Amino acid sequence: FRSHIDWNVTARIGKVHIREFVTEKENNLDIIIDISPHMQFASFWRFKYFLAVEIMALISFAAELKGEKLAYWFFGENLNNFHYLQGNNSSNIISKALNFVCEDHGVAYLSWQNNLEHILLNYKNMQNSRAVLFIITDLSRLLIEFNNVIESLLINIGRKKNIILVDIYDNFETSPPKNGVFSLSNYSSMDQYIDFSENNATVNYHNMLDEFQENLNIFCRRNSIFRISLP
Repeated sequence: FRSHIDWNVTARIGKVHIREFVTEKENNLDIIIDISPHMQFASFWRFKYFLAVEIMALISFAAELKGEKLAYWFFGENLNNFHYLQGNNSSNIISKALNFVCEDHGVAYLSWQNNLEHILLNYKNMQNSRAVLFIITDLSRLLIEFNNVIESLLINIGRKKNIILVDIYDNFETSPPKNGVFSLSNYSSMDQYIDFSENNATVNYHNMLDEFQENLNIFCRRNSIFRISLP
């Protein structure tokens, strides 16, 4: 207690003056967000992309209120490479991030390598400080890409970061029709078809999805990764 007394000020004003030491806030909040074409899908209501951006905005404004330092990593095959934003002014960096996600990045595939593994590898190599890391992507990407390399990267990153995995899905992806051939239209009105007419096709798909979900949840629990899955 005596070491915290500012004796010069105490002598000058005639009252005990205590110095309060405030440690500069070093906690960062990092957001990796998937803006790829397959986020621009909806069978009902709204695109997964819109929900991802809404989540990013809510996290960002909550972090700003707490004085957290923010950094953003945008990735997707429709970008030549990942896009990185960081700054000391939270309001300014949030505005830049929201402006970026509101731009038209198209759906053309420019770089198939700009995927989840690529962004996690670059994130691991560039970030050294402790932080909370949000990864916002969709269930279909995890289902297709999740492998031993991504597991290793997440474990490595998790040694310093608190990881929160947010995966977004459309109800059509988790509960497809029982049978038949179904037509889906893309942004240019081109039709694509999904065939569930074969025997047990839907059952086999559900079994594969359930097995993947269970394995992913086990991996997350073992490595202290908090997972949120949202429709």
